[in-house]
Amino acid sequence: APIKPEDPAWARRAAHYARQAGNPLLAANIEFKGEGREPKSAFDFFLVGENSYLLGELPAARKALAEALRLQPDHFWAQYLLAEIAIRSVPPVPAQANVYLNFCITLKPDFAPLYLMRVIANEGLSLHSQAEEDYKTALEKGPPDAMRYGILFNRATTRLRQRKFDEALADLNEAKKIRPDEATLHLEIGLTQWQRQSRDEAFGALDRAIEIDPKFAAAYAARARFRQEAGEAAKALADNAK
Repeated sequence: APIKPEDPAWARRAAHYARQAGNPLLAANIEFKGEGREPKSAFDFFLVGENSYLLGELPAARKALAEALRLQPDHFWAQYLLAEIAIRSVPPVPAQANVYLNFCITLKPDFAPLYLMRVIANEGLSLHSQAEEDYKTALEKGPPDAMRYGILFNRATTRLRQRKFDEALADLNEAKKIRPDEATLHLEIGLTQWQRQSRDEAFGALDRAIEIDPKFAAAYAARARFRQEAGEAAKALADNAK
């Protein structure tokens, strides 16, 4: 529902967007006019919490969102935002994030981003098999291509850390069908192929990354390292100079 000027959280939200638009004077004026407004409903407290979150004021966000849940325990977005805050906290609190996410999933089991966020929480708890299952579930929800690409790329990165090179390569090749001209993707394919001892394929992928982005320093650095290991010192030196 749209926020109306008479809603208690209106001034806080409007001021935030005014700052985002580069108009701090308007933001200050909105806040001044909004003085005296106090949140009352769960929706009000959610808006206050979201605004604090967007401003990076995590303790204030937690407090407001907790009040939103006190007033409405099944408030989905308050639960969701508290999960994000738990993951972003320093240090992160993945167990707490999982509590919120598990509840959110009972409310919206087909919302793929929930599973991706729970991947982060599960990885933080070293629950690798649960994270793998959440990647699978997120893909089964039929996300749009942009999200599907991110899932495949991130799962490949996770699998690389676990030295599951063939599975990582399979994910990267699936991602390539979505974004065939993504230089970073070809770099990851090259690194994975090198780990698989497929050196020709590794060089081919790095060459393609550099063809897509001739200023891609990470691709030159990787190719220089591989050429050094392959005994091609002169070519490695040339790559290091770029």
